[in-house]
Amino acid sequence: MSKAFSVQSQLLDNTDVLNPSNFNNLKANILWTTNTGLISKVSMVNSSPSSLQDLTNSRISVEIAPNQSGNAVVTLHNGSISAPVYWSWHIWVTDTPITGYTYTTEAPVATAVNYINYVNKADVVLQTTFMDRDMGAVNVFPNVVNPLSPTSEELTRIRASAGMHYQWGRKDPLPVFQNIDNKSFFNLFLGTVVANGAVSYTTLTPDAYNNLSGTYIVPYNTYAASSGVQATDKPADKISKILSYSVKNPLVYMIPSTFAPFNSAVPNYTNGTDWLGAEPNLELDRWGRGGEKSPFDPCPEGWRIPDVMDVALVSGSDFGQTPWYKKKIKI
Repeated sequence: MSKAFSVQSQLLDNTDVLNPSNFNNLKANILWTTNTGLISKVSMVNSSPSSLQDLTNSRISVEIAPNQSGNAVVTLHNGSISAPVYWSWHIWVTDTPITGYTYTTEAPVATAVNYINYVNKADVVLQTTFMDRDMGAVNVFPNVVNPLSPTSEELTRIRASAGMHYQWGRKDPLPVFQNIDNKSFFNLFLGTVVANGAVSYTTLTPDAYNNLSGTYIVPYNTYAASSGVQATDKPADKISKILSYSVKNPLVYMIPSTFAPFNSAVPNYTNGTDWLGAEPNLELDRWGRGGEKSPFDPCPEGWRIPDVMDVALVSGSDFGQTPWYKKKIKI
């Protein structure tokens, strides 16, 4: 709970959130879930803290039903679950324990006895432990005996190995609405938590979510205007306003209104087009930098997004400087 108020007040410039009237009636809700049987009850503990210090005793209690798996996003509000979202948490319950694979980019050249860990292509030997599945996947991808004719059990495991989608720099998952085994679509369920902690659901279909005239896919010009972004704002102020919008709207897919022009002379130097601003290269450390994990990093405790910000990805020259590098393959 303290994290929510720290980020709001320190990173999003919302110091008003520290006013006691803005945390005197804390509420929790299930924004969405892939499985209506996953969460049986949601309640607030210490919903009316007496002071900022007492906020450390406040928490959201989420009761997970036995023998269920899936994904959900739980949100924090004050006064009403229809009030702005202060923060949100990804609830991810798997069928099997999450483990990791340790991968080493390449072995040092044994004959280079005058060097320590000398390699031909990369700057250094990189050893990284990767999660055994995509974020949001309830199972790992199976070993398929015959890829041309997978069994029904293998297809079930393949479907369960699909994870969520993420926009760079955002902490909340975006549902994919589509199974990977047969490309069939599935629905999402929007939750409403009542006073006793019980939850009721309404259905969100893929067509409703993907409707460009709807409320879930929003262009930059629209959400920038609703966030009060002004042309005269300093870049830092624009960033905090747009980040604040992303926190308040975890299920919204934020898209650019215009795209950066293609640099035909040097294609690798074409600027990316970003949801955070109309100009490129803003807040490059929004998922963290070096040994620091950002509060917007979506990974669970003990995991983080790899930091490759210092890697110059120039085709044929600098491959080998990422944790995913495989010798003789330019990735």
